[in-house]
Amino acid sequence: MMETAKATAKDTIAALSALTPEQQDQLSQTIDKAYKQ
Repeated sequence: MMETAKATAKDTIAALSALTPEQQDQLSQTIDKAYKQ
């Protein structure tokens, strides 16, 4: 289970670093909206 969590976190970080600044911006705005609800 820990291995899966590590891989998932690593994959997530890799995916996020592959985003363009515009995509990162859009994603953070979407997350902000989700938290504000």
